[in-house]
Amino acid sequence: MEEKEKTPEQRPNQYAMIWNYYGHVENVHNHFEGAASKDDLAESGSDKAKRDRLNKTNDILKVGQGADEGGIDILKLYRYIDKHFVCEMVYKYEWYALRRFLDRNKLLRDCDNVAFANHMNQEEWFAHAKKSCEANEMNTYNFLASTPPDGWLSVDIPYGSKATQSAVSRIYKCFYELEDNKRELMI
Repeated sequence: MEEKEKTPEQRPNQYAMIWNYYGHVENVHNHFEGAASKDDLAESGSDKAKRDRLNKTNDILKVGQGADEGGIDILKLYRYIDKHFVCEMVYKYEWYALRRFLDRNKLLRDCDNVAFANHMNQEEWFAHAKKSCEANEMNTYNFLASTPPDGWLSVDIPYGSKATQSAVSRIYKCFYELEDNKRELMI
């Protein structure tokens, strides 16, 4: 006789014991370096190493070094950008959407497109992206800077520009993909 699959309500929560343990542990004695907080236990060594490398190579982003310093966590921001932007990228000019998103949410220091592109193309950042970040590609869409994003689709493209209406639409879509999911960043 075949057993019916249990509903989520009928299945035991296999993670409850782990969460309960971490919810009640304040410090764990570590014979090598004193006491470790439960936050240290929750973060893997590779996450900590990645966060350290991101912080060391960060030239343009306004982020906190940790929860105590305010701001957004650099590793969380990196993963967010990778998930909602880099993995979905089709064209080089789409980097302009990320630049405007970061700027609008006060996560970008004062920098030009060259500094932005250099930062994003670093090995530690998004050198793995399908399309590299190019300042000249973003410069083509600088005419959008004086218009709020919700007005981009109705902006007239300057005469002689290499910009196209379909590219502006794509930038708009990329920007709002980031904007619509920013609750993941808690900003």
